[in-house]
Amino acid sequence: MNALNDALYTAGLEEIMTHRCSFTWTNKQEGIDKKWMRLDQAVVNAMWQSSFPASVADVLTAGISDHSPVLVSVWPADDSRPKQFRFLNCWAQDEHFLPLVQEVWREPVYGCPMYRLVSRLKALKGRFRQLHSTTYSSISTRIEHLTDQLKECQERIQGDLLNHSLLEEEQGICRLLCKLKGAELSIAFQRAKVQDVKMEDVSTSYFFAKVAARRSICHIAKIKDMKGTECTIFETIFEAFLAYYSQLLGSATAVQEFDDSIMRNGPILSDVDCAPLTCAITDAEIQAALFAIDLNKSPGPDGYTSGFFKAG
Repeated sequence: MNALNDALYTAGLEEIMTHRCSFTWTNKQEGIDKKWMRLDQAVVNAMWQSSFPASVADVLTAGISDHSPVLVSVWPADDSRPKQFRFLNCWAQDEHFLPLVQEVWREPVYGCPMYRLVSRLKALKGRFRQLHSTTYSSISTRIEHLTDQLKECQERIQGDLLNHSLLEEEQGICRLLCKLKGAELSIAFQRAKVQDVKMEDVSTSYFFAKVAARRSICHIAKIKDMKGTECTIFETIFEAFLAYYSQLLGSATAVQEFDDSIMRNGPILSDVDCAPLTCAITDAEIQAALFAIDLNKSPGPDGYTSGFFKAG
């Protein structure tokens, strides 16, 4: 098994999402001699994941064979919906980050403290999108162009070693190239969200396969509704989720009246035990909890990671 994992790592292959049967092989024996194993996998490379992000594999029943057939289905990805805002930690390292935040924070907003905070965070999203568009979008392509410019500049320097304008141009390109390479690395680790990726894995086919696999996992290609009908279209998948959780959570009219005798007659906490539960939460405790969150952890519902609140 280790040899197989090493081969997949070297080839930059990753297993796609699998449904139905858990095992793909059986020895066809009876009783206690019966063995089940998961030997067969549907593995793809990063190019496949990028081209077909919604592909899934179904392990079918084996029939009279000892191996189960694996059927790979390619579902069209729905790109019509707007992408949700996600704060990229590399933005916090940009020289325009703090002035941009300070500018938005100075704008007058009226209401309760929570409303003012949410309104300003919402206003920042448009500014961050603009910053990303001007500096960090298509970052790999920009790095390639800068690398070519640096090569051309250094070749010209070889013919004129004392040309100060060329030397300054080289330094400027190097600074921008280092900045974008650092940002590319930060974005890559933030999007990968896998623990077994090491620094030396970045820019390898294995790493990009990991990133593509992560995106594929987040995509729901099909699901069965409460009647057992398989849903493969976005609208029907949405209705299946809505119906299930509406039935699971119920409605406001279904809430039972509270029986306060349970509180009176049941076990209670002492005053000593209640004190830590009812004491005021300090700003230091909030900051410590927030700063303990890793930078690459998933963001909150508003799209902001802990990296935004730690910046500055």
